[in-house]
Amino acid sequence: MPEPPRSAHAQPEDGQPPYGDVAHASNDLPPSAPSASIPTQDRLDIDPAPIAPAAAPSAVNSREFVSAGRDRLELAVAYMDLGDRDTARGLLLEVAATGDEASRAEAAELLERLA
Repeated sequence: MPEPPRSAHAQPEDGQPPYGDVAHASNDLPPSAPSASIPTQDRLDIDPAPIAPAAAPSAVNSREFVSAGRDRLELAVAYMDLGDRDTARGLLLEVAATGDEASRAEAAELLERLA
């Protein structure tokens, strides 16, 4: 009969664990290097590069703002055509709250049609 394969965790044939006798092991660690060789934050010789100030936020382009409102209105109308009144209402409420004046007026009109 062939011998079964040995497990990676099997003990050697002499019955002793491969790491030796730990019954007399000591918790004493060898002395470490002197603490003077370990750099501390106050002794690091680092010259950090100056940090440039953040750029001022750019003004919102009014055409982009209007376009976003128009896109949401068109999307709301598409959802209305599909019969998804809840999604359309959510988009229209968003435009009514944040859109430009013309988009808010159209959103209010469409919200009345949904009611």
